Amino acid sequence: MANTSSSHRSSKQLAKALSEAQSEYNKQLKHTRSKAEKHLNRAKYIEAELKTLQADIDVAVHGRPMSVSLLHKAISGTAYIKARCWWHGKQREVQIGTIPAVLKRISAMASPVQLPGAADLTWEEMKGNAEIIDVVKDMAREKLRRYISKRLLAEYQSGAADEEAQSGPESDVDAGLRPATVANDRDDWYEQWGRAN
Repeated sequence: MANTSSSHRSSKQLAKALSEAQSEYNKQLKHTRSKAEKHLNRAKYIEAELKTLQADIDVAVHGRPMSVSLLHKAISGTAYIKARCWWHGKQREVQIGTIPAVLKRISAMASPVQLPGAADLTWEEMKGNAEIIDVVKDMAREKLRRYISKRLLAEYQSGAADEEAQSGPESDVDAGLRPATVANDRDDWYEQWGRAN
């Protein structure tokens, strides 16, 4: 009977020890998985930033063509040709000029585009001439490239991008988003740039 009691006590001690070990390993596993998930989220964030940087390099440095749409918009009673593109998840717009100013620039360029009755062309007539629209889109791409280059230069000279790449707040890393302050700085910069240009 003493052996049975001793055996029963040993069995309980063993069960307790194994249960505690199992519990400890479960805690370690949960902690390790949590750390691994944070590292994986950080890696995804860095991959997304690298993809964005490569796109910025392609456009701003190598002059890769971007998709541009043109529109005719009246501002304070004056009609302007404007160009739009998507950059960093937002629609960006730059002013190309009035129809007469744009046509004057096209005439001054070494362009094979013929401008019959250029002074009297309307927006609808310009849209109907694919050669003119192609030249205007090229002008727009260059203006948008300069806008993007200036914006990137301001961002990277301020050091905001370097600090973000090194630290990246945990909440933003998990969501794969940039900090709100950087987004606000971008919006303020865009408004200032729009007023200046």
